[in-house]
Amino acid sequence: RRELLRKYTEKVHAVCVLKDSRTLVKAPEGRLMINTTGNAAMAKAGSGDVLAGMITGLMAQHMRPDDAAVHGLCGDHARKELGSYSVLAGDLLKMLGRTLKELEDMTE
Repeated sequence: RRELLRKYTEKVHAVCVLKDSRTLVKAPEGRLMINTTGNAAMAKAGSGDVLAGMITGLMAQHMRPDDAAVHGLCGDHARKELGSYSVLAGDLLKMLGRTLKELEDMTE
């Protein structure tokens, strides 16, 4: 997966997020980021759309693409609060503010 992602991003000159049990994020000239957050509660209809919207919105605010893939951590917060079977795609978005605050606090 890593080599395929590297070749693809170099060919199309775009950032690519490869979602699976572990999310890989790669920019053509950037580092490969492996996101180990996330869980099975996120495997719901619409969660990919929420992921795309989160990344697009955060990049529009000048966040780096590899840092903008915070959906997994949102999913971890949602599962903890709601349980594995109750998480819906919209719940990932509801956890975005908490997740961004947590990441901001970690960098201070």
